[in-house]
Amino acid sequence: MNLEMLRDVLASGAVTDCELDAGTHEVTRTLVIANDGVRLRGGGCGNATVLRRGRLEDGTLFSGPLLRIAGCRDVSVSGMAFDGRRFEGEGAQRIDHRHPLDPDPASARFPSGRVIEPPACYETVNFVSSFEADIQLGDCNGVELHTLVLEDPIAIGIAIGPGSHHTCVLETSIRRAGQFGLWMGAALATRPVLPLTDDIAQRLPGNVRIEGCAIEDCGAAGASIEGRDILVRRTVFCGNHRDFPFNDCGGQLVIDYKADDVRIEGCTIRGEAFLRRMVARHDAGTGGYAVTEQAFASVGIEASGSRLTSTDVVIEGMAREAMHFDGAHDVLINGAATRLEGNHLAARRGEEPWSRGPRSGIAITTSSGQLALGAKAGEFRIEGIRCEGGILVWSDGSVPGLRVDGVHVAGSELHAGPEMSPGGLVVGVDASGCSLQGENWRLEGEAVI
Repeated sequence: MNLEMLRDVLASGAVTDCELDAGTHEVTRTLVIANDGVRLRGGGCGNATVLRRGRLEDGTLFSGPLLRIAGCRDVSVSGMAFDGRRFEGEGAQRIDHRHPLDPDPASARFPSGRVIEPPACYETVNFVSSFEADIQLGDCNGVELHTLVLEDPIAIGIAIGPGSHHTCVLETSIRRAGQFGLWMGAALATRPVLPLTDDIAQRLPGNVRIEGCAIEDCGAAGASIEGRDILVRRTVFCGNHRDFPFNDCGGQLVIDYKADDVRIEGCTIRGEAFLRRMVARHDAGTGGYAVTEQAFASVGIEASGSRLTSTDVVIEGMAREAMHFDGAHDVLINGAATRLEGNHLAARRGEEPWSRGPRSGIAITTSSGQLALGAKAGEFRIEGIRCEGGILVWSDGSVPGLRVDGVHVAGSELHAGPEMSPGGLVVGVDASGCSLQGENWRLEGEAVI
């Protein structure tokens, strides 16, 4: 059936098994699934059915979701492609709709996702895009997205939103999203302090499985996780956090402080992301904007949250460390296939400020911002892994009297990295010069120092 016939069928609720004709369908109005039991698949071979972001009568691109699944249960969507139309044109005429103000990633105007002029384009509140996720889920239960291809989302590829539970994203590819390839969260208006109240916890996406996927070349991160009972398995993240659309360092896989029970298994994360950019910041003294150069570099996994497990994960070729934990609690890193090697490329090239600092594979800390939200680092178990550069427990001095309790390292090869990276376990000091080592540490093996 064609797109308009599909809309009518879905709105009537009379048919649950639907096949959209092969070919490219221009979307200028969100396709909505709101009934239980719908099975939507693309026609033809492979991903011959394409939903493409279309233009409205005034020539502007449609900014809403291409597909929304809301208020329903037991739904599957498979065998389709989604063209978010982020890029148009070739060569010097190429337009990036995520960053319409300046095509140069080093420009101070690049981060803004709206067509506005200075000084408004320098305000971080305007860095968000007016375009919504290509696939958006909310208040649904039992949704499976299978064998999909998402190319060039202007903002987010797949958004698993508030009240979404028992969601599976399987064998799906997401490339070149302007913001996140995959985002899950409760879209809260404020940042609540831990522990979360029951009503907030219920709004977090829960029981989500991401398996056999590939997420590549996305702007802010391959995946941003704010949920509970999350499994990411056999998924490849490559070259994400490449645009730095929020003028912030980050990771290819980001885990929020509200996340709980997140398991990363058998995944591969690779691809450096480093950028020097002119950044405009408000000058309270003059009332204007001061433009200075700033360097940004990404890590493999940037995580807070609780009950986090990383098993048999390979992270290589990062600009900075493989794993960076800020206020994370109850963390297990294990698996004989875990390899954290060949990272810190920014430092190896002599890029400041990283060329002068330590080069660990795993960094553990708590910043004042995370502590204010109730997130404090503690209870780390690191067992049977290979980690070039070892482990660093450090402090940026923002948390007075910081200590990290419950660190257990056993059976791991914490090799020294190149160019004087020490390897082993290195324990830093806080602002007062006291060791960050807290209670209940167990360190086993010759590689630990």
